[in-house]
This record gives sequence, structure tokens and C-alpha cells, in this order.
Amino acid sequence: MAREYAKLNLNKMTRVLSKLNKSELIDSKKVVSKGIRTAQSKAKESNCYYCGTPCSSFCNSHTIPAFSLRNIAQKGKLFSANKVIEMRLVEMEKGVKAAGTFQIICKSCDNTIFQEYENPENYLNEITSKMLAQIHLKNTLKMISQRKMEIQLYANIQFGNQGKFKNKINQMDLTELEEELAYAKRKINKSYKGDYQIIFHKKLDYVIPIAFQGAVVLPIDLKGAVINNIYNANPKHKMKWIQMAILPMEATSEIILFVDKGNIRYREFRKQLNSVDSLEKN
Repeated sequence: MAREYAKLNLNKMTRVLSKLNKSELIDSKKVVSKGIRTAQSKAKESNCYYCGTPCSSFCNSHTIPAFSLRNIAQKGKLFSANKVIEMRLVEMEKGVKAAGTFQIICKSCDNTIFQEYENPENYLNEITSKMLAQIHLKNTLKMISQRKMEIQLYANIQFGNQGKFKNKINQMDLTELEEELAYAKRKINKSYKGDYQIIFHKKLDYVIPIAFQGAVVLPIDLKGAVINNIYNANPKHKMKWIQMAILPMEATSEIILFVDKGNIRYREFRKQLNSVDSLEKN
């Protein structure tokens, strides 16, 4: 749910970093890397977050299926989102093995619970509810991993009251994400048509140079009406996510936006999106 007003001032941070010389930038990268490694270590679970089995070595899970990453990689390398953001402390390029990964489940679970949606041949047919549940699960596990790391990061680094407030929001996020996780797990184990509502699905007859998978909270629809009040810090006001996947195949691309069947906040947005001219959608 990452309420927008709880974020650190990225623009201000970018301006500060732009004034650093090469030596100062290297030192700053070392400090940030050390802080992140410490936070990741403290956030590390002792059991697999999916099956609960004690685990000493977690799988390096890709948020985006590796086959999609390989389809757009150049010499085994990919640009990260930081290519657009241009945050000087973060690397702009990564190898396929390290791109968009998280460590929270065991290797056995990673090899079995995502099989349908991570098989490119399955996209030749209709997308099933089980495939959508697997995307939902992967997105949620990634966000849980990220929030747990952020909690440790903000606890270890002195961000003052802003850091404390950010962690309050992170804890609220985790509560909501656990509900998302429970829903996705139920649907993976026993899925039915109608468990998810596809907001938008487009199969492109070419390979797009971008891969993305995640969940976002849309604050407003195409007409400016509120979908999620991101400034409401009341725990009873829960954010509603829209799941997204942009997956380059060998010769085509899949763009999928969907929500779970109980999520009614995006109904009007779906109608609006489906009424938009196809050229505008693209």
C-alpha cells in the first residue's frame, strides 16, 4: 500500500547526490550497500514463507520469469528501472541472474508453484485463473520481502521521524499483504474461472524491450475519480492492488492487468480502459 506521502523526498535526494564527486559517490555507494546488506540479513526468515519448512538456503527467485528477461537481454545484461530514475547510488545494469530477485522461499517451492505461468507455451492458449494466481502470489511475495527489508533499513539508518512514520506504513502494508498472500495461496491450490477479473489483456505481435511484473495502487481512474485514497493512514482503509505483468516472449509480448474477484474499486477503471481507443491504450 506504500502511501505516497510517507516516501522519502526522492527529488531532494537526487539533487544532493548530483553534487557528489567521484570519490564521494563511491564512498556513498559503499555505505548504502552495507546498509542494504545488513537490512537484508536481519530481515531474513528462518522458514520458507510459502510452505513453512525450515530453510537455511533460500532460492534466488526472479520477480519476472527468467525466460522474459533472456528475451530482451543484450549479452546477458539488462537495464534496471534506475536507467529512467537515474539514482546515482544504484546500478543501472544487471545480469539476468541478478535482475529483480528476492529470497524468501525455498528452492522446492520456487520450482513447483509457478510452473504454469512461467511456461511460455501456456500463453498460446487462454490465460487461466491458476496462472493469474501464480502471478499474484509472486508479486505479493516480492512485496513482502521488500517491506521486511525496508523495515530493517529504516530502523538501522537515522531517518528521524520520517523513517519511523515510514515503518508504521510498512507494518500496515505487511498486514494487507498477508491477506493478499492468503488469497493467492488458496487460488493456487484450488482455482476456478472467475477468481480473478482481467482488466486488460493484450497480445502484441512483436517483442517489446521492457519486462515488468508487480502490483500497483492506482490513486485515481482515467477521469480523476478516486480509486484509493493514498493519503488515508487509517488501517481500516485498505489499499486495493492491481496486478500487472508485461512479459516479452520469443516473437510476441503479453500485457496483463487484473484484480481478484473481490476487488470492486477498479470496475469503473476497467470500463474506461476498455472504451479507450486502441491506439491510446498502446
